[in-house]
Parts: sequence; structure tokens; C-alpha cells
Amino acid sequence: MPDIAGPETFSIEEWDCCSVMKTVPVPDDLSRYYQADVGILMKSAPGRIHSVLKNILLSMELNRILRRIEPGMFVDIGCGTGDFSRLIWSRGFPVLAVDSQPERPLLLKERQDVPYARIDYDRCRIENPGIRGCATAIIRHVLEHVKEPAMLLNNLRESGVSSFYVVVPNTGCFERRLFGRYWNLWDPPRHLWHFNSRSLFALFDRLGIRIVDRGTDTIPNWVPSFYRFLRLRRFPARFYELFNPKGMISSLSTPLNFLTPCNVLWVLGKAA
Repeated sequence: MPDIAGPETFSIEEWDCCSVMKTVPVPDDLSRYYQADVGILMKSAPGRIHSVLKNILLSMELNRILRRIEPGMFVDIGCGTGDFSRLIWSRGFPVLAVDSQPERPLLLKERQDVPYARIDYDRCRIENPGIRGCATAIIRHVLEHVKEPAMLLNNLRESGVSSFYVVVPNTGCFERRLFGRYWNLWDPPRHLWHFNSRSLFALFDRLGIRIVDRGTDTIPNWVPSFYRFLRLRRFPARFYELFNPKGMISSLSTPLNFLTPCNVLWVLGKAA
């Protein structure tokens, strides 16, 4: 499985005991893969249409959490540009935005009343977390990136988190089989773990986190997968950037994904 941004090749191994898949070998230093253009894209400001559509999705996800959880405060792990943290703050809930970069997230630079803390993903620990009450951790599209997912969840629980909302790509979906190696949600080596419902539920069970709700979502992934195809086929940048995953064409392609739904899993759990 090639790296979209470089010449290296990785394998995806499946563990029979729980059906989780893992990228191997795991690089000792992952930071350089996030300094490449793909990593920069992950934290860049999206286009206007993309932002509108994503805010609709995020509002639906926040309502999903609030139906089952009294959140106390939210801890937005891997907050990226800060869009979900900003939405939570606008709804009147206390939120701690968390990510690895030293500077505040792009969309929170003018929201100084939203606290920001750095996380060391190698040790899976937040610096000076200041978590209070029965906090709810939002871990959207993060668990697949960390070397030790179980360590991250356990460390958050020790810091005061009692509820977990986790979203990961769904390797059990038809879309993954349709696109094969060009499925955009593979993305090795930035994605180290590849979950289906069985493996994700097994992780929660092993850690003593009781699942209170679960389901699937469908996110735009046809154009991003075409973007991956073009990059792996070494098309010129001026061509593949037309299909930027955060661009207008990708956003307008959203209806296509109703042909291949359920490409994302979500789980809401409470620590025992």
C-alpha cells in the first residue's frame, strides 16, 4: 500500500483475533508524514461549501451525543482547524480544544475564551489538561492515527474523562472493497489502525467502556478516493489538486456517496 505523498510502501495486516487491521511497519517518527502536503491539507481551512456541509454534519453529531450523555465539559481531541470546538462553544458548552501543534487552531484564533491544550501523541497525554467534572472526549478521526489507541483512551479516563465519542473509517463498508487500494480512508502511514465494527467494539469491551449507542455515517469520499488514485498514479499536481478533498468538487460530489453508504463508524461509550 503506497504512501500517497512519497515513495514508501506499507502493508496492511489483519489480526484474526479481533479483525482489526494495522499498517506495518510503523515508522518511528510519524511527524514528518504530517509535515508533507497531505498532513498540511488535514489542518488547512476548507472551502466555503465544504464548511457549510461539515457544520451540518457536526451539528447532527453533537445532537447525537447530547441525546445520550450529560457531557459536563467536552474535550475535543485532535481538533484540527477547531470547527467542532467552535460549534460546541457556540452552543453554550464548555470545551477544551486539544491537538499537537503549538499554535492555536485556525478557527479558534479569535476565540481566546476556548482553552487550548497540546497533546503528545507518542505518550498519549495532554499537557496541563484542566479537565473537570465528568468530561466527554470527542475523538473523531483520531484513533486510527495514534500508535496506541488503548493507551489514549485509558490516559483520558485517568484525566477525568468518563464518556467517549469515537468516529473512525469503516473497513467493513462496501466502498472500501469497491475502491481497493485507492480508497482514500486507507492513507498509510498516517492511518495506523483500520477498524470495522467488530474490532472497535472489542477495543471498548477490553477497556471496560460500555457502549450506549453506535451506528454509521456517510461522508464524501468518492472524489477524495479519485484524488488518491491520481496521486498514486503520479499525475501532475495542477491536475490532482482540482480534486482536493476539501475543495468545491469534492463537496458537490456528496450525493454520490449515497451509492456507497456507511463508510464511517461511530460509537458512544461510558467508562465503567
